[in-house]
Amino acid sequence: MYGFEFFEVNSFEQLCINFANEKLQNFFLKTVFDSEEKVYKEEGVPWVPITYADNKDVIDLCENSMNGIYKLLDSECRTPNASGKSFCAALHTAYGQKHTVFGAPKLSKKEQRTADEYFLVRHFAGEVIYFADEFLGKNNDSLAAEVEGHLLKSKKAIVPEISKPPEAPAPAANAKGAKKGGQASFSSVGDKFVKSLRALLEELESSQAHFVRCIKSNPELKPRVRFVGLESPLIASDWH
Repeated sequence: MYGFEFFEVNSFEQLCINFANEKLQNFFLKTVFDSEEKVYKEEGVPWVPITYADNKDVIDLCENSMNGIYKLLDSECRTPNASGKSFCAALHTAYGQKHTVFGAPKLSKKEQRTADEYFLVRHFAGEVIYFADEFLGKNNDSLAAEVEGHLLKSKKAIVPEISKPPEAPAPAANAKGAKKGGQASFSSVGDKFVKSLRALLEELESSQAHFVRCIKSNPELKPRVRFVGLESPLIASDWH
């Protein structure tokens, strides 16, 4: 669909990739099951409702406007002296240990990762343990105040346009770019990513989607090897 990442150490990038996969997986499920059911009913074809696993809980966990992971991350980024540990603590405080898709690594002789630095998300494709240490730095897309000020005063119209703070109009060429107190406005990578995903899904939902089923030709994934069980004498290369 989009890719699913689960490494020894999973950080902000993996959350973004896996969240995008969740959104596209949800779109796929909705299109395949809900849309097909609608077509069957419209054409009078007998239809037996199919129960399928949904991933709305994971999506809500990530992008909830009140206390979703990205929202809490932005809040921590705006908090003085915040750290990966404080961000992780905020998540565990908000969701606790009994949440359906959120939790902490279960400590054992092999598992030494603790809840003060790690959190677990039960994705549609499997559980992923995230290391919170670098989330704040990777989420911060802000410019230094003096840099932002110079860019906003540029006489090239495109420079202030692409450098303006979020949800703020571009100032005139002779306006003061630096904020009071010498601080630039906070710009969030996560917020931009979530909005970009929403725009993508809106475009997909407004179109007529079609999906192509990919077939693994044989368990060994090698050419010219027969797939045991095929009725016809096709060789693996015929499926590529």
